[in-house]
Amino acid sequence: MRRLTGDYTEAGRLAQQAYDLYTGLGNQLGQANTLADLGRVWQATGDYTEAGRLAPQASDLYTGPGNRHGQAYTLLNLGRARRATGEYGEAGWLAQQAYDLYTGLGNRSGQAYTLLNLGRLRRLTADCGEAARLAQQAHDLFTALGDPHGQANTLQLLGQTSTQQGNFPQAADLLDRSRALFHDVGDTQGEAETLNSTGDLHTATHQHPAALDTYQQALTLARQAGSPIDQAHALEGAARAHHALGHPQQAITTLREAVATYQRIGAAETTTATTYLHQLETEHPQPQPPGPDTTGPGRVP
Repeated sequence: MRRLTGDYTEAGRLAQQAYDLYTGLGNQLGQANTLADLGRVWQATGDYTEAGRLAPQASDLYTGPGNRHGQAYTLLNLGRARRATGEYGEAGWLAQQAYDLYTGLGNRSGQAYTLLNLGRLRRLTADCGEAARLAQQAHDLFTALGDPHGQANTLQLLGQTSTQQGNFPQAADLLDRSRALFHDVGDTQGEAETLNSTGDLHTATHQHPAALDTYQQALTLARQAGSPIDQAHALEGAARAHHALGHPQQAITTLREAVATYQRIGAAETTTATTYLHQLETEHPQPQPPGPDTTGPGRVP
């Protein structure tokens, strides 16, 4: 519950306590469940290396007693971590393995979350049509299951793909509905991510003042949620808005902070943002302060 509402510090503390208790009791299933939850916490706070390390440990513990639900869950989590670091091929393979396991088990919720992850992968590889199809499949499953959190995530993805496809009115409606659902379930991180997507929509329609305001709102929520990737997305978006509004030095300062965050967490966005930063620094060199007056009294300059 703490993780779903963005309280990652408390979620991590409670999961670690639970893991220690299960270890003392020799309860492998409990250990596996808490390792899987800890992996999600590390992923949400930007430690993709640690998230990737914990997932196989959890999978091994699930494999011992033959817990296929747990195996599918750890495959899904590991795929999310690989997606975040730009390893899209492996991420897709892991997600497909998870989907096949969930399908064999008849776990519709697992299928829906895996379809959502596959859709996000397709969007990142510019296959927006397939991303939208997968998102809609997931949304239909979440609706049938009565899962508003899942619906919020799929509406967000559908809004993102609509922006990329140029269907801006539809994107605005989908993102508004997504944010409202995230707010209703108390997911601050989800709200921040959706605001970033709304900022991207404003940028695509050249509404740069609105984009800047929206990214700043997203940054505030992302900091509250402790989500570094959403903070970096908001900072990068704000930098692009500053640049479009004729504030190059503010854009450079803001983008430097975004790049530093991307680099720290090993995010896939690091290369693109770094290239953009170098471009801005080349086009808009920092003004140099005037040098000391060397003429002195009575000297002719």
